[in-house]
Amino acid sequence: MKTLFSALVLSLFLFSACQPPNIKAYYFPIKALEEPLVYEYVDDSTGQTDYWLYNTVYDQAGNQFLLGTNYNQKGEQQQFFRSQILADGAILKDYRFFQTDSSGKSHSSSAKIKEPVLYPFKPTQAEGQVYRYWVNFSIAPDTALVYDIVRNRSLSKEQPTFSWEGQELAAIQLDVEEFSETHDSINGGHWKMQGQRQEIYAEGLGLVYIKNISDGARQHSRLKRRLRKEEFEALFKDQNLKH
Repeated sequence: MKTLFSALVLSLFLFSACQPPNIKAYYFPIKALEEPLVYEYVDDSTGQTDYWLYNTVYDQAGNQFLLGTNYNQKGEQQQFFRSQILADGAILKDYRFFQTDSSGKSHSSSAKIKEPVLYPFKPTQAEGQVYRYWVNFSIAPDTALVYDIVRNRSLSKEQPTFSWEGQELAAIQLDVEEFSETHDSINGGHWKMQGQRQEIYAEGLGLVYIKNISDGARQHSRLKRRLRKEEFEALFKDQNLKH
C-alpha cells in the first residue's frame, strides 16, 4: 500500500509538472474594466506620455471583449483595438489607425489580421513554441506604404515583480521576437527590420512595462498611473479631444 501511495503521489507530481502555467490573473482585469480606465505609460528615456483607455464590453450572446483606445500626449486618438476574451486567451478581432492630414481631415484605416493571438492564458514553455500576432496595414492618407508586423510571444522563465503604490506585485514576462516589413507599392522598395521586445504583466493590472530593442534603438515604457475616463478628459479640457 505504501508503494502504491508513493507511486500515486509521484504520478500526480509529474502530471502537474507537465501542465502549462495559468497566467490569466496577470492579464488586464477584465471584470474591473467594465468601468473604463485610462493607463498612462511614460517612456523612461524621453519622458513621452502615451495613454490607453481600456474598457470591457459584452455582445448580446454574452461574449467578452476588451477595447483599447490609444491617445498621444496631445489627447489625439491614434489607434483602436477590439479583442475577444476566450477560455484560453485573448485574440485580436479588430485593429484601426487614425491619422490627421495637413488639412486637418481625419482618416481611419483598418488592419488585416493574419494571426490573432495577443495573450495566451496557459502558454506552454516547450522549446520553440510561440504565440503569433500578425497584422498587415497601410495608414491613410499615405496608402502607398504597406506594413507587416509579426510578434512571436513566448513565456519567459524570468519571474519579475512590479512596484505599484508601495507594493511589489507578482508579474510574468513575455519575450517577443518582432519582425516588420515595409513595402512601397508605388515607388518600389522593400525594408525589413527585426527586434526584441519584453512585456511585463502584473497581477491585477495587466501590461505594465514594455522594452523594445530594434537595430540598436531602445525604448522603455512603464505604467505610471491609472485614471478614470473623466480625469483623463479633464487633462485636455482646453483641447479638442478626438474620439
